[in-house]
Amino acid sequence: MKMAPQIAWHDYGMQKDVDMGSAGSVTVAILILAVVFLLRSFYKRYNRMTERENETND
Repeated sequence: MKMAPQIAWHDYGMQKDVDMGSAGSVTVAILILAVVFLLRSFYKRYNRMTERENETND
């Protein structure tokens, strides 16, 4: 019975150091800004909801 050869990561031609370039940097920046915007909007919505809850409980 013949054993299959072990394949290492470097056999697939992958680079260890990946250079994103300017397009990758812009994409990451846009994604971070979108996440910050969404977190801020959900936080504001949560605060409005809790204020309304407090008004009805008083």
